[in-house]
Amino acid sequence: MAFFAALDVRANAAWPPPLLDMDAMCFTRDRLANFPDEVGWQAWVWIDPDVATGAPRELVGFGGFTASPDADGWVEIGYSVLPARQGAGYASEAVAALIDWARPDARLKGVVAHTMIDGFASQNVLRKRGFAQAAEGPYPNVMRWELRLG
Repeated sequence: MAFFAALDVRANAAWPPPLLDMDAMCFTRDRLANFPDEVGWQAWVWIDPDVATGAPRELVGFGGFTASPDADGWVEIGYSVLPARQGAGYASEAVAALIDWARPDARLKGVVAHTMIDGFASQNVLRKRGFAQAAEGPYPNVMRWELRLG
C-alpha cells in the first residue's frame, strides 16, 4: 500500500502488470540507489492521464530502460501494461515518450527491445515505433528488435 500512497494513486489488486515481478522491482530500486545519476534511465510507472478531475489516479503500466546507454550507445527498453488496460495504446504512447525523452542524449545510438516469439501485441508496438526485427534473438523463442537513431 505504501507504493500506491507514494504515487498518490488508487491501490490496484492487479498490480504489478505481467512480466514485472518483485525481482525486477528490486533491481530497479537497487540500481537507482547505487546509480542516482541514472534517474530516468530506469523504470517509469505510467499513470492514466485521462482521469476526471478529482477522481483517484490509476496506474496503467510500467516500463523504461535497463540502464543508461552502454559504451556503444545502446539502451534496452522494456514495458508492461495491466491486462485490463491492454489494447488501448498505452504501450505505444509510452514507448514513444521514452524514446523522445532519451533521444537528446548525445551518447544514444539506438534502442533494443526483446519480445517473446508469440508476443504479437508487443511486436506491433515496436513496429509502429520504427523498430526492426534483428537477425537473431538472445534466447530460444525470444526476438530482438532494434531502433537505430541518428
